[in-house]
Amino acid sequence: MTEPTTVGVGERVTFRKLFDRHPLVEIPIIQRDYAQGRPSAVEIRTEFLKAIHSALEKPSDDPSLPLDLDFVYGSVESGERQAFCPLDGQQRLTTLFLLHWYLAWKDAECDDLAAFLETQGGARLLYAVRPSSDEFFDALVRWRPDLRPEAVTSLAEIVRDQPWFFRSWTLDPTIQSALTMLEAIHRQFGVATGFYRRLVQADPPYITFQLLDLRSFGLSDDLYIKMNARGKPLTPFETFKARLEQQLDALFPGETVELHGRLVSKREYFSTRIDTVWADLFWHYRDQTTQLFDNAIMNLLRVLAIITRNPDSAGVGGVLEMLRDRCEPFAFGTYHEAGCLDNALIDTFMCLLDCWSGHHGGIRTHLPDATFYDEEHFFRLAIDDAQPIYSEMVRLWAYVAYIRHHRHDLKPEQFSEWMRVICNLAVNTPYDGLDEFQRSIRSINALLPESDRVVTYLASTTADAQGFYRQQVREERLKAQLMARSDSWRNAIIEAERHGYFQGQIEFLFKFAGVFDAWVATEACDWDDTQDAVFLRSFREYLDRAASVFAATGLRAFGEQRWERCLLAAGDYLLSKGRNYSFLDDGSRDTSWKRLLRGGIKDQYIETRRGYVKQVLDQIDPKVGVAESLDVILTNAKPAVGWRKLFVDRPELIEFCWNRMVRWESENRVYLLRKIRMSGEHAELFTYHLYLGLLAEKHRKGELTPFGSPKYATVTTDSEEPYASLAYNSSEGRIALHIENDGCGYELTLFAPGAVADAVRGAGTIEGITFKSLATDMICLKVARNKIENAIDETVRRLKASAGPASP
Repeated sequence: MTEPTTVGVGERVTFRKLFDRHPLVEIPIIQRDYAQGRPSAVEIRTEFLKAIHSALEKPSDDPSLPLDLDFVYGSVESGERQAFCPLDGQQRLTTLFLLHWYLAWKDAECDDLAAFLETQGGARLLYAVRPSSDEFFDALVRWRPDLRPEAVTSLAEIVRDQPWFFRSWTLDPTIQSALTMLEAIHRQFGVATGFYRRLVQADPPYITFQLLDLRSFGLSDDLYIKMNARGKPLTPFETFKARLEQQLDALFPGETVELHGRLVSKREYFSTRIDTVWADLFWHYRDQTTQLFDNAIMNLLRVLAIITRNPDSAGVGGVLEMLRDRCEPFAFGTYHEAGCLDNALIDTFMCLLDCWSGHHGGIRTHLPDATFYDEEHFFRLAIDDAQPIYSEMVRLWAYVAYIRHHRHDLKPEQFSEWMRVICNLAVNTPYDGLDEFQRSIRSINALLPESDRVVTYLASTTADAQGFYRQQVREERLKAQLMARSDSWRNAIIEAERHGYFQGQIEFLFKFAGVFDAWVATEACDWDDTQDAVFLRSFREYLDRAASVFAATGLRAFGEQRWERCLLAAGDYLLSKGRNYSFLDDGSRDTSWKRLLRGGIKDQYIETRRGYVKQVLDQIDPKVGVAESLDVILTNAKPAVGWRKLFVDRPELIEFCWNRMVRWESENRVYLLRKIRMSGEHAELFTYHLYLGLLAEKHRKGELTPFGSPKYATVTTDSEEPYASLAYNSSEGRIALHIENDGCGYELTLFAPGAVADAVRGAGTIEGITFKSLATDMICLKVARNKIENAIDETVRRLKASAGPASP
């Protein structure tokens, strides 16, 4: 074998030239697995491929060429094989190997690739780290794909589907990383053409590295092993931090800040604090498994990047969607290109960490209490990996913006008042997408100059906050004027706002107490002190009653659907959702108790329904007890509408509806839904009530004999009708009675043997109702609702006379 040419110290070579010089390149067993394809290395992988792609796009005479990939250290194996063993650089070499293979396939240059990378049916790049890795690279270099790259969606899947790919290889970390890297190469170079020739070009070269033979320095492998064993791959955050530090001088040119009694650059300040005081802060929130807090910092940076975006900047919508949806991990290159790593983000990040640091056991808080904004809770949300909620981000930005604006003079009381108002606005503003979120951010920015006097500002007639729900803004203005009127009003309002379920939405209390109607015409609290005392007393009474009905988590449990039935006794309070109507719940946005309490001054539909709540609250005496008061209401209830009367009569009807939804088609046709669609199990109101009530009672009294116990047949399609049924086996055969709702009354269908059917039919009419024959063994009877009991009794009587007793 020819002796390889001696390589000079740090000589610049191409990947192909390395193999011209050495018959084999072997990754030694002391090396770790190939890592550039790991999920955690997405930034390294992406930036590396982007740099190579950018270089290969350039003309060969571009002065920035070649792209130099730094040093590759190694030594040449003694003995016959003379393999070059890279001791540092194996990650880059493996990636270059995969890139050469891909571009050769794409540019139909597989034969040329084989000429310098294949030997005796295997690859000239060997992996001593793991035998399966070595076998994979051998198989890959021999493979000639029979399809074009442009037809491939997932290159990794194509490789895994090959007959030469062993299933056990999926457990090999190097092979897993190689497949991930091939996917990344396919995405980056999928539309490129002619890049293979540029990649292997030697004069002038496009991509090079500096080859260094450690023998030139007299270093032993033992010493290298000791050096290498101490090394750890950089975490994504460490990579991010290092690159960010390089940008800080450009972000804050000439700016200085005091550190340990001297003025230093923002870059030096950041570098020192991130490894000391700020690190101590995050150590409290570290991952107990890995003992790392990198993800916490990265997640916080992502949330801060979202809330610090200028809502009026061009293209901000796409950037916000990327950030919120986590299309990509927080990688420096991706976020730098999107313009996120700007002065606003980094200044906010540094300001917050300074404000939060210095307290043992978590962040240092600045609000007097956590009633309206829990700093610790929101910090944990920000460092979590979950998708942030718009309302939470709006509140976080109000908090962050105040700290930035008043960083040198934080006043806890004013800060608390600011957060109380903004939290009331944000929690009670519906957010359907980025537009509403951006409007709220814009509004906070406009309000920020008034943040130390926000209540005084809102009490003025010119105050506004256009980025929030108009009704809640109006409520905050009313509150501000009442608070300005007296401390008694302030205390009452704060008490109401502290209620965990109302969460600052208390206009209904002002409405029920008469305050709102007195204020809304002129938007001024200009009544006299006597009237004010009446209003305040009424407000407190309604607060006490509402708090006795609603707990912090929602409606209190009074049993037997008492509250719902009392509301139905007052009127139809149900709210629509799609084609359904809801009995309401504690959490959903459009069909919750909070939505009903919010009402709508310009929406008579919802306002009328809110009025039913007042009617019921007016009849509740907290001293007697809510459940007892509700029972009195139910005892005296006489709803005029039939369908409401049925619900008031039987709580089981509401309990049937697991998702608290009904499909209301008319006064006479209402379906009880187990879920939310008619394709799910459902019953029909009038027949289910008949089954639970009249039929069950008659069975209990023995008045349905020879029929057995009543049954009810639910259905799962809107092409069939649910029905109640009675049945028994007589000496003549099986006899069944089905009872359906026909929209106006009931339709009774009797299924009986011919002789029995003839006997029943032959008995004639009952009070003007005729048994009509549909078939030899079927009889149909239309019955008005008020005659159903008589019809059932007569049917039972005729069957007793004609069919005899039930068979055992």
